Amino acid sequence: MAAGLVALILGSAAQAQQNTLDRSQQISRETTREARVSQDRIDRLSDEARALLEKYRAQLWKAQQLQLYVRQLEATIDQQIERKELLAEQLERLERTREELIPMLVRMVDGLEQFVELDMPFLPQERAERIERLRRTLSDPEVPVSEQYRRVFEAYQVEADYGRRLEAWRGPLSGGSQIVDYLRIGRMAWYYLSLDGQSAWQYNRGQARWDAVPSGQVSAIRKGLRVASEQAAPELLPLPVGGAS
Repeated sequence: MAAGLVALILGSAAQAQQNTLDRSQQISRETTREARVSQDRIDRLSDEARALLEKYRAQLWKAQQLQLYVRQLEATIDQQIERKELLAEQLERLERTREELIPMLVRMVDGLEQFVELDMPFLPQERAERIERLRRTLSDPEVPVSEQYRRVFEAYQVEADYGRRLEAWRGPLSGGSQIVDYLRIGRMAWYYLSLDGQSAWQYNRGQARWDAVPSGQVSAIRKGLRVASEQAAPELLPLPVGGAS
């Protein structure tokens, strides 16, 4: 009986130890599971924290870029304001220049017209039309001042060239229907020759009339016409000039 009691005691102790071991293992498993859950939670929180950090950094970068863009935009606006003010000043100066320049150009055209009226009356229609075109140009607000200025000085240049050129052309005699050959040597002398080449006349600027050229000098005028028309080589010609004054 003593042996049975001992066995019972030992069996009870073994069962108690087994129960204790099972309980310990269960607690260990639960602890491990809770630790894993906690770690998973920590990992999720860590991932969320990193995501939030990355998002913050991205937003911070965007904010910095936006600040940079704003500064650049402000600088551009300031430059545009300065350019606008400069342009306004230039336009104001241009308008003042226009107000000063237009009257001067009108006076120049008036002077050119008076000069043509006092000059030898060659190419009267062409020269009068040129002056009329200038007046229309100066009265047209759509034509820039620079273009008006260019055209006036171009007309002056044409008139200046008349004084340096040897020219020949065929046309009607002023005030009539007779066709003649004209020869002009700058502004020094102006002649015309009959189509048969036998008679010539010289313009007398002082008397505003045509004077007959002596017959002995008509041949020189014929040669001058050929030279001016590039039908003969240039040469020194004994042309009369006394009647031009």
